[in-house]
Amino acid sequence: MALKTSVEVFKDKSSYLDLLVKQLIKNFEFAHEPGILLLNDLSQNPLFDPRDALQQERLKQAIERQILNTMEFPPEVYVQDRNGVRGLMSQSKWV
Repeated sequence: MALKTSVEVFKDKSSYLDLLVKQLIKNFEFAHEPGILLLNDLSQNPLFDPRDALQQERLKQAIERQILNTMEFPPEVYVQDRNGVRGLMSQSKWV
């Protein structure tokens, strides 16, 4: 089991959260074993907003495009913030 951590400061509008997710998912393109991407949002105002239609569509498109580029194992993608944990993609399916 390998654990990689990083700290990223997201300065764009929350509607563009897909840019950060896309950048982080790139680490899984050549994965030969299953992986989990957990985006831990420590901000006072959570970036992930299920009511933001633009954000949800951009996230969906970014993750679906990345699945096409992933060799074997697309990662499971989760966002955790003060509102709890939400899955964005699990077992190659948009949640």
